[in-house]
This record gives sequence, C-alpha cells and structure tokens, in this order.
Amino acid sequence: MKRRYITLSKQTGWTSLSGKFKALLFNPGNKIRRMYMLNVLSNYMPRQAPLILEVGAGLGDFAYEFIHRYANYIHYILLDIDRDAMMESMKSLKVFPCDWDFILADAQRLPFRSEIFDVVICAEVLEHVSDDFSAMSEIKRVLRKKAIGIVSIPLHSRKDKGEVRTYNINTFKNLVNDAGLSIDSILLCCRIINLINKIFKYLFKREGMGEKEAVLYSKIPIIPKIFTPPLMFFDSLLSKRQPQIQDEGTLIVCIRRYT
Repeated sequence: MKRRYITLSKQTGWTSLSGKFKALLFNPGNKIRRMYMLNVLSNYMPRQAPLILEVGAGLGDFAYEFIHRYANYIHYILLDIDRDAMMESMKSLKVFPCDWDFILADAQRLPFRSEIFDVVICAEVLEHVSDDFSAMSEIKRVLRKKAIGIVSIPLHSRKDKGEVRTYNINTFKNLVNDAGLSIDSILLCCRIINLINKIFKYLFKREGMGEKEAVLYSKIPIIPKIFTPPLMFFDSLLSKRQPQIQDEGTLIVCIRRYT
C-alpha cells in the first residue's frame, strides 16, 4: 500500500507558510494547546539532557515555544515530510543557539535505529497519515524503554480539511494499546477553543484560522496576551473533568514504552 501523508503545504490555503507560522504562534487557541503540552511534558522531562524527537514538526511552532523553557537543555530533532514546512521551520529556529537537527522523512517510517530517544512528541499528526498504527508503532520502536511520548490529537465528529480520520477517546486508546504502548496520563483540553472555532466556522464559512487574524495577532500581540489567560483559566476548569466518548477538544496523552 502506498503511504500517504497530507502535508501542511497541501492542507493550507494560505498565501505563505510564513503567514501560517504567525497564525500558529500567535493564535490563542494554539498557544493554549502548546502550554498544556509543555505542562504535561514538564512532569516527565529527564533530569539529564534528553534526546528529543518531534514527529510531524511542521513549521516548528511547538519547538519555538519549547526553547523558552528548555533552552540549553536539549538535543531536539524536528522531522516532517513537508519540505516547504521544514524550510520555514529552519528559518524560524536558526536564531536560537540550540542543538537542532531537521530531517525530511515520513512519520510512518522513521529513519532511526530502535530505542534511541528519551522523548517523542507528536502533535496533531496522526489524523493526517494514512496508517496511524504504523506511525504509532514507529514511535514505540524509537523510544527507549520506560521513555515517554507526548501525543496530541483533535477529538471531533467531523473531519477538518486535510484529515483522513477522526478519533474519540476510545478509538485512540485502542490505537495506543494495539501499538504496545501504555498510557500514563490523559488530558482533554481546549474545549472552549473548540466551541469558539465552531462559531467562527459558522459565521465566516471557513476552516481553521484566517490570514487576517494571523496578521492582526502578529502586529498587535497584546490581543492574544489579553485573551489567552482568561481562556486558559476557564478551559482549565473544564479539563479537570474526565473525558467522555462524546467530548470534543484536544486530547493530550502521555504514553510510555515498557517492553
């Protein structure tokens, strides 16, 4: 079977990936998702400098955020199949004096030997690959024993542009178990953001973020600074409730390899 991976360049209707990067970086919803992921990750980060792989790193917005917390503490490898996105991430991250590597490769066939990474990050990727089981199995293969992975996926009933599947909490748990991984923690967040996105889609008849919003956020950064804390506060109250099968939002799961 031919492997398929819907790249960021194919998904986006943006005039430039630089504009898309600004949207990802400044949009309050994406900012909140990254904050949740970093908070989860901080509970598991090894004390010694770890070797970290981000699968499907895209434009590098998570890596960009990560550096502010773990600047000289890491060896970070960004991997993506989208050449255009990878080139943009190199431009965005080259200003930082960290140990970065950029690799063009498929999440469903990682070009690394087994049991090499201390941490694997995979954010909003599995819904875009044709074989999510292969991708999850590859994550397991490259993780050291007892090492951890942080995976995030959107939970919703309808496929967005560029997605090949949707998940609910049960189908994702089955995927993790089938790949031979164990779940350490589960967090369902961004429920308020999911509701706001639905309202925006209804009002403006579009998918995802708009370029005008990105320009506004990047030129007037006080706007996301004002809106992000209250959104994070109310969303954190909702995230304390155990996720149900019908819930929608962003699922962040810490997985671990024991065998």
